[in-house]
Amino acid sequence: MNGQWDAFRRTFNKAKFLWDDQLTDYAKRDTDNFQHSWAEVDEVYYLLNIGSNHWVLVQIDLSVHMLTVYNFDQALYDDARVEQAMHLMMKMLPYFLLNVEGVTDRDDLNLTTMTKLRDFDFRSLPPNVVPQTAKSGDCGIFVVKHLEYLLADIPLSNVVDDVMKHSRQKLCVDLFYKNIKP
Repeated sequence: MNGQWDAFRRTFNKAKFLWDDQLTDYAKRDTDNFQHSWAEVDEVYYLLNIGSNHWVLVQIDLSVHMLTVYNFDQALYDDARVEQAMHLMMKMLPYFLLNVEGVTDRDDLNLTTMTKLRDFDFRSLPPNVVPQTAKSGDCGIFVVKHLEYLLADIPLSNVVDDVMKHSRQKLCVDLFYKNIKP
C-alpha cells in the first residue's frame, strides 16, 4: 500500500482512488484459500519494513480503528520513527476500506468524522509488552514468531533471543533440505 502513496496523495477525490487489484483481492473473501474478508474479521496482521533494514509486525484492529506495532528492537527505531513509517497507512487505510466489499457495512467501523474519513490511530507497544532482542539482525525471525504466538494465543514473553536462535537454525535447515533435489 505504501508504494501507492504518491499517486494517492496527488488524487483529488481520495474516496475514488483506484487501488491495485492484487491489494484489494487480499482483503476480499477467498474460500479456495481459506481467506476471510476483512468485513468478517476484527484483526489483520501485516509485516512492515522500516528504513530498508528492520521488520516489525503491525496489527490492524478494525473495530477500534487502531494500528498497533510490535517492535522488538526499539533501540534501533524509536516510537517517533515508527510512527513516521506508519503515517502513510494511517492516512490511506480508511480510503482503502471504502473499496472492500462489505467492510463499510460493519456496525463497529466508523470511518468518518463530520466531513471526511478519519485517520487510523497508531500505538507502539512498550518493551515490557513486546520482548526486546539483544541481537540485531533477527528481526525477520522475531516477526514470524510474534505472529505465530499471537495467533496461537501464546504469551509474547516466550519470544526471547534463545528461542530465536533455535528458530533461525530450524529455518536454515528447513530451507537447506527444501532446496535439495532427489
